[in-house]
Amino acid sequence: MSRDKVAPEDVREQVRAMLQEQWRERVAVSYFQMKKVAFDVPGRDQVGRLRKVLGIVVAVIVAIPMFVFMILVFILNEILEVFRLGKVLDGASRDRLFQVQGAQGCLAETAGDAIKDAGEDIWIAWSHTHAALLGADRILWQSSGPDRPRIELTRSRLTWPDGSTADLRQFSGVERKRLQERNGNP
Repeated sequence: MSRDKVAPEDVREQVRAMLQEQWRERVAVSYFQMKKVAFDVPGRDQVGRLRKVLGIVVAVIVAIPMFVFMILVFILNEILEVFRLGKVLDGASRDRLFQVQGAQGCLAETAGDAIKDAGEDIWIAWSHTHAALLGADRILWQSSGPDRPRIELTRSRLTWPDGSTADLRQFSGVERKRLQERNGNP
């Protein structure tokens, strides 16, 4: 898929209408493509799995032979991934990352968990009191009131009251232009 994939206007209006009816206020929506969710949260690995203490102990006991094996597997996996996707050093998969940062159990972690298996096509919707992340056919995550993140679209970032963040590097040029024209307002 192209990084500048244009979202269908009829889908945009369906998402907006659904949430305006539910939230009873003006809603803005924007489309982005996501390759994956990455976690930088204590107690979680990069893909969001909980780390286990026993697993750490076992890894230490067999660290040297496993380390060599894991490095070889990692290198082979990366080589295969590059060729499978046909993307050689263009950084496209990193550009479509939903990067979660915060403490264990943070509010951003909940949003990341909710969308990590949703596929590439994600909508972000917001109003003055609500925020939501939607997949193709349903609301994946939503928040309102004191837990609603501050939406900093010019920085492509969501910041929650607990200080946790999610960086969105997936907006296409078309979506960025729409956001600038509306100044990120619903």
